[in-house]
Amino acid sequence: MIVLDRNDIQTYSCIVKAESRCVLEAENVFKKQEIEKHEEQIDKYSKPFDKNFQTIQRLISIKDARLEPGWDGKDARPVSLISFKNAVIFLLSVPERFASPSPGVCANGQITLEWRRQDGRLLSLAFDEKDQVNYIAFLPDGEMLGGTRPVVLGYNEPLIDFLKKVS
Repeated sequence: MIVLDRNDIQTYSCIVKAESRCVLEAENVFKKQEIEKHEEQIDKYSKPFDKNFQTIQRLISIKDARLEPGWDGKDARPVSLISFKNAVIFLLSVPERFASPSPGVCANGQITLEWRRQDGRLLSLAFDEKDQVNYIAFLPDGEMLGGTRPVVLGYNEPLIDFLKKVS
């Protein structure tokens, strides 16, 4: 049997406390290293959202100002929340290398996004209440294309291809 006196217990207690402090410090250093390691990735993936943040803020303002019927002083429909949602979903899929679009709203309640250049190139999108986007594109070679496509989170390549041609 080992008999410990008061000094031994105090010494042991100090050792345990010191070890605990070392463990806590090591955990803090490890956490800090992990955070620093991932900060670069976090920045990389948040940049597209930062770029589109102002456009999304403008869309929120547009939506909030036009929730009542007749917002145009005539017979305009309120902004469709489905249209708003789909415009935001699309914006989140736009690569950061593209300029921000000009947001707007039609009298029928559809949110619009437009990329327009001085030379006449244009991509105009109108998001409807059926989870679809109506588009018209005026391309550099004078070609005009239009149609309707579903809005899909993470996959909007055909529309992004038009955006490449317009930009």
